[in-house]
Amino acid sequence: MPLHRNDQRTKANIQAAADALRAAGEPEYADTVDGLLTPIGAAFIKRIYAERIPTPMNVYMPEAERDHVRKAAGEAGDNVSAVGDQGLYEFIHGTFRPSPYVRAAARVTSTSDERTFALTVDKRLKDEAARLIKDPDFVRELGWKPRGAAMVVRLFLQQQYPMFGDVDPAEVYRAHEAGASVEEITERFGLNHSAVELLVQPRQGLSPVDEAEIVRLYDTDPEAVDPWALCQEFGVHYVTVTRLLDRLKRGKGSPRS
Repeated sequence: MPLHRNDQRTKANIQAAADALRAAGEPEYADTVDGLLTPIGAAFIKRIYAERIPTPMNVYMPEAERDHVRKAAGEAGDNVSAVGDQGLYEFIHGTFRPSPYVRAAARVTSTSDERTFALTVDKRLKDEAARLIKDPDFVRELGWKPRGAAMVVRLFLQQQYPMFGDVDPAEVYRAHEAGASVEEITERFGLNHSAVELLVQPRQGLSPVDEAEIVRLYDTDPEAVDPWALCQEFGVHYVTVTRLLDRLKRGKGSPRS
């Protein structure tokens, strides 16, 4: 059975790593890396993953996003549950930190448009991610609080299978803020219409939790608060953010206070 593109790339990277180690005078390590591509190496990897404790996870996302992930993962020959495990693993070990834009895209979902993407992930990874999300020190260092382990998986899937391809989502957002319609943006950037709609139709207002976070950021360092970054971060219109900041500058605090 022919290898998919991602598998071919991984195989080539393993071979290149072994060659680099051998050239660096580390033949024993090189042989170990080469061994991963042998039947014995494959059996070893399988035994490691056999320790996995499967547990169901429902990841909620818009239908257009779910269909895109399914198609992209299928074309790459990926097991989406295994990709979900990888996302949790990298989140726990600090190598996956979603960008503010990606987090904003996850926040703007309309409840009526949400669909379930049913995965099976490793229970230990899920529980550890959930524990970290509840740790105030971890959340403070992270700079935001995911709604749960399923949100982490969704954001990792967005990173692995970007709906905007090589196009910088911030360019799409700025074009819309400058007055371009969804149809114009779709044609200009060669993007999927549904993907553009997900990005440029933000929520109407801030949640109490998000509003409190902006107030906290402003109280910590007013000069470091960037309205443009915040509107991407929280998935709301620029005016929504500037109105709140104007109130804070006038010393009136949060509109909810």
